[in-house]
Amino acid sequence: MLRLRVLFSGLFFFLLQAGTGVAQQLQWNTINSHFKGAYQSKVLAADKQGYYVYQSSGKERAVEKFSYANALIYSHKLPLDDRSIEMEDMVVDKQGVNVFFSIYSGTLKKHGLFYVSLPHQGDVGTPSTLFDQTQVNSRSRSNFKVLGRTDLKGYTLVHTDESDLESMRIDIRFTDAGLQTQQRTRLLLPLDKQRYELRKQLHDEEHNLLLWLYVIDKEKRNSDPAKFYYKLLRVNRHNLDMEEVSLRDSVYFINAVEPAIDEINHKIRLIGFFSEKDRSQLAGSVIASVSTSPLLLDTVGLSRFDTEFKVKLIGYKNTKKEKELADYYIKDVVVRSDGGALLVAESNYETTQTYVQYSQGFPVYREIVYYHYDEIIALSINPDGTLDWRQIIPKSQVSTQQSPFTSFVSFVTSQHLNIIYNEEGRSKNAVVLYRINNQGDVDPRVILSPEAEDAAIIQSDAAVVAPNALLIPAVKRKKKGLFRLTFDAL
Repeated sequence: MLRLRVLFSGLFFFLLQAGTGVAQQLQWNTINSHFKGAYQSKVLAADKQGYYVYQSSGKERAVEKFSYANALIYSHKLPLDDRSIEMEDMVVDKQGVNVFFSIYSGTLKKHGLFYVSLPHQGDVGTPSTLFDQTQVNSRSRSNFKVLGRTDLKGYTLVHTDESDLESMRIDIRFTDAGLQTQQRTRLLLPLDKQRYELRKQLHDEEHNLLLWLYVIDKEKRNSDPAKFYYKLLRVNRHNLDMEEVSLRDSVYFINAVEPAIDEINHKIRLIGFFSEKDRSQLAGSVIASVSTSPLLLDTVGLSRFDTEFKVKLIGYKNTKKEKELADYYIKDVVVRSDGGALLVAESNYETTQTYVQYSQGFPVYREIVYYHYDEIIALSINPDGTLDWRQIIPKSQVSTQQSPFTSFVSFVTSQHLNIIYNEEGRSKNAVVLYRINNQGDVDPRVILSPEAEDAAIIQSDAAVVAPNALLIPAVKRKKKGLFRLTFDAL
């Protein structure tokens, strides 16, 4: 899976000028690409000269840079024509764009991670090997992760192999900015008594590696909340020392929790949901605080959803029967300056419908799967776990296939949580923006009307390129391009 990120630095000027006197400005940029036939245009980053876009048509791939006047600054075609190549990540730094990709061989049972550099000036480099993993029995259970340091001084490379029945193997390399290995280690997590799912990998403030694991204790019953818990592992990038802390409860099921770095208060926050019934439902929100020197769980705060909130989501009858919420998935978490957090989740589920047709007198059954992307819930959680405010953003999207036009994109400016999505899908579509301020007040508005623009955004390929700016790939009157959305300081 392709995961694209931006590295911010004082040397990289990602600030785009916001409009004055209005809450937001929206500018359309047509992509005048030399790369024909691209079906994906994903924003990588931006600087004061322009923005970087990854273009793909499946077999052929390129990275291009455009000015804000829509002029093509340069186009680098990637020397990666084999369809078996999988793009892993791309990172823009001061020298250029580092492209990370992997190749798996089932015959040799090998999985390799490689990279190629695309300099801001000059020719494309030659691919180099970073990992050459052997005895990998299953491609679906072998994954790479690339983490770039925010100070642009190095990377962390992680390979996870879950194809062995006895243990989960995690190989870790810490590198400098030139991808030269400085430290390396291997973790083996035995699977005889626990089962592990690696949910997230990230850096702490000191660029150490954090591994966020969901753990299932095989020796406990499914009805025991202590059977399911989370574990946070920290690997020191300098001496490879390892620390761990667990988030576990004997009364409540701790479900769908995400870690986030609190750089202001120098803590790690764990934010998500809990249930009183099982591990697939939601009764309320949870926030935990973890100290970093040493790694230690400080506090855990929980708050049940109030009756009014539940009635709006699941109805009066279900609330009266004490049913909990289901099918809500965390899409974004943001740490507040006081140590609290914003949590944004979306209702995602599938339904099926069977149709019967007759051919020469015999019934033919056809089943269609519908993918639903419905309302968004936004929670502002205080440091002690109590809810400051909660809001429901109405949304109803349905598609018969995985569509790039469904779901939403969210990002935080100085005083607002901003949520943007296509109101009705691609046909006769309006693009709407919901702005929620620090007090929980909601300001909805249509930023692209079907009559004036006839556009639909591709929110999964958007990128935040400044504290007040977002670049969103889109289709406008059947032409591909980007919308640049900027906000003022209010």
